[in-house]
This record gives sequence, structure tokens and C-alpha cells, in this order.
Amino acid sequence: MMSYIPEHITKKAFDEFGETLEGAAEAIWQYNKGIIDNTYDLIPAVKPQIANV
Repeated sequence: MMSYIPEHITKKAFDEFGETLEGAAEAIWQYNKGIIDNTYDLIPAVKPQIANV
């Protein structure tokens, strides 16, 4: 899952929280937030989904 998150987002989260579950969660949160922040005026809804990859 983390391989899909851009390195600059992962690095920032891991620098702040360490390579922990909290760091991974923060990276995923920031990635999804970035998508929503950049598309909110174009699409009515976003459904983030984590599946077995």
C-alpha cells in the first residue's frame, strides 16, 4: 500500500511520526486529503478504499 504514496508525503510523515503505524496512517491521510483538496470543486464525492493489493 505504501508504495502507492508519493515519496515526499511518506518522508514527511515518517520524519514526524517515525516509521510506525502512526506515520503510515498520516501519509495515507495526507495523500487522500491532497486528492480531495485538489478535486473538491470537480467531483461530488470521493470514496477512499483500502483493499488487499
